[in-house]
Amino acid sequence: YFRDNQKSRRTAAEALVSVCTLYTNPNTTLVSLEYNTYGEVFLRDIEDLSHTYPGWDPQVLVRYYNDSGTKYLNGVKITAANKTPHCVLFREAFNAGKIILNDPVILYELENFCDDGTGHYCASIGHDDMVMAAVQLEYVKETLQYKLMVENLSAQQPEGTRWNAYDEMPMCDRVAG
Repeated sequence: YFRDNQKSRRTAAEALVSVCTLYTNPNTTLVSLEYNTYGEVFLRDIEDLSHTYPGWDPQVLVRYYNDSGTKYLNGVKITAANKTPHCVLFREAFNAGKIILNDPVILYELENFCDDGTGHYCASIGHDDMVMAAVQLEYVKETLQYKLMVENLSAQQPEGTRWNAYDEMPMCDRVAG
């Protein structure tokens, strides 16, 4: 749905806000957006919808520091300087089975997403939109919002169980010893 260039940006913003409002728990949900030309306008569309969707909690939007580290912004700015290390971290987590992707479109993009020989990651053919959206997971894990959410979820687990931050749901495995 969100890969459809025929639908308006506003329609995509309404769909995202609607899904988050109806089907997610704001205490266990984070939404990361890329802060680029379109992302900035998309964020404005989302902000405009707060009156239409009173259940919408903008606190689910992940805030990142700007390039100078002086201000929080909704959305991550992916630059040449920060893209490669996050792509490497994503690849390592994916190869270790910590990130599970089963959508054929993203898997196709992932097959064609590689180091171009100069240390930069990009699509060798086609697009890398969905892969870069997935790579944002590595950016999210560096944020205070994510760390606090993991800490809160871990604290809610019964004694003798642990929470795996890579799983969608808390995991109850007995901890040995």
